[in-house]
Amino acid sequence: MTISPKVIEGTVLSVVPTPPIRLGSIRACRIECSKIYKEMKTGVRNSQDGARLVYTLTCVAKMLEAETFELRLTALEAEHDKD
Repeated sequence: MTISPKVIEGTVLSVVPTPPIRLGSIRACRIECSKIYKEMKTGVRNSQDGARLVYTLTCVAKMLEAETFELRLTALEAEHDKD
């Protein structure tokens, strides 16, 4: 995929694609939260923006946890129904 430069107010800007963030596990969410914390601690990221991102990542982690419980419960119910 080729990303063409953008022109904003007469200035040509190169578009740098953001690398994908994979959040398929609670561990991945924790690692991303740690990165954001480090950015806030060093002043790279505004603490208010960082807090919002960490909150969102916490919600994603809770959904992953709930999904794990749901899958385990479904498996247990299926095993129980066999008996």
